[in-house]
Amino acid sequence: MASVAHAAAYPPRHDMKLLFVQMGTGYDQHGQDITIAAIRACENAIRSNSTPAFRTGAIPGVSYKQMKLKLKLGVPHSVKHELDLEQVKKVFP
Repeated sequence: MASVAHAAAYPPRHDMKLLFVQMGTGYDQHGQDITIAAIRACENAIRSNSTPAFRTGAIPGVSYKQMKLKLKLGVPHSVKHELDLEQVKKVFP
C-alpha cells in the first residue's frame, strides 16, 4: 500500500472469498491530521469485529495467517498526499 492509487491497482482475485465487510469512522477534529483520522477509522472497524473462527481453524482450509485484508479509505482528494499509509498499516496485526 505505497499509495492510495496503488491499492486500487490490485484487481479482485477469483480464488479469494469474501468473509466479512466492516466499516469504521475516524476524525481528528482539532488537529485536522488525515493520517490520525484514517488510523482511528481502522481502529474503529477492528473494535467492532471479531474473527475467532480464523484463530481456531473453524473455517476449513483457511487459517488466520492466510487471511488477506483489502482496505479502502475514503480520503478527500485535496489532502490524500498527506496520508501516511505506513502509519495506518501499523494498526493491523
